[in-house]
Amino acid sequence: MADMPSTEPLDYAAAPVPAPRRPLVDWSLLRRCVTAAVVVTLVLFYVVPRAQAVFASYNIGLPLATTALFAFSRFCVGGGIVFVWVLFALPPFIAPLLRSPAEPGTPRRRFTLSGLLLMLVFAVFVGWLVLGLFLPYVNMVDSLTSARSK
Repeated sequence: MADMPSTEPLDYAAAPVPAPRRPLVDWSLLRRCVTAAVVVTLVLFYVVPRAQAVFASYNIGLPLATTALFAFSRFCVGGGIVFVWVLFALPPFIAPLLRSPAEPGTPRRRFTLSGLLLMLVFAVFVGWLVLGLFLPYVNMVDSLTSARSK
């Protein structure tokens, strides 16, 4: 009986579990950033210059928000749009570095801080755009109503 193998199970070493890899790009955030950059580019290249031509013909004093918007549009048309696109291109590459890697089998988070910051920046830009384009009209209406009331 000394020649018989033991019936006890062998103690094998378990394979090490690989650490989850961080993605290089947050694809969802990249899609949102590209969309925001396209919208900003279209507004700064087409909408703002046309509004500037309209306001130039009225020969009225423009509010600070409007003059700043026109100056930013001229900067972007003159080549500064590359700076805007670089700013929108950074978050999808930085966000995965700041986030802890997801464990396998866990559901993906829908809310991210980088997505929230992108939406806040875009909301501030849209607010600036609305103020910059509509305040001159408010000033014109005010000046017309004050001229009629005198």
